[in-house]
Amino acid sequence: MTRLFLSLFSIIFILGLATAQKQTEVIQFSGSVVTIEDEEIVPVQLTNILIEKSGRGTFADLDGFFSIVAEESDVIVFSAIGYETVRFVIPDTLTTNRYTIIQLLSRDTINLPMAQIFPGQVGSILKSSFWL
Repeated sequence: MTRLFLSLFSIIFILGLATAQKQTEVIQFSGSVVTIEDEEIVPVQLTNILIEKSGRGTFADLDGFFSIVAEESDVIVFSAIGYETVRFVIPDTLTTNRYTIIQLLSRDTINLPMAQIFPGQVGSILKSSFWL
C-alpha cells in the first residue's frame, strides 16, 4: 500500500514539475495608437490599453505612445471614446522580448433618431412643487 502511495505521489509530482516549467515569455509591448483624419495620420490621445487576462492596463500619452509589460499570447484591448474597440493578440512566435506596433483605430459613429420635445404645463407643475 505504501509502495502504491509513493508511486502515485511521484507521478503527480513529476507531472506538476512538467507543467510548471511551461512559462510564457514576458514581453515589453509598446507602440503608437493612430487614426486617419482628413487623409493625415494623427495620434489618438489617452487611449486605454488593457491586458484582458490580467486586468492590468495603461493609457497612451498625448502623442499616442504607450508601453506595457505583457506575456506571449495575451489579448490586448485598445479603446477610446469615439473609436471602435480593437483586440490584438501578441504572437507566441517572437524571437525577442520586445514587440512594437502601430495600432489604427477607426471612428465609431452612431446616428440617433430625432427627438421631439413638446411644451407642457411647466409653470403649473413648478408652482405646485415649490409653493405649498
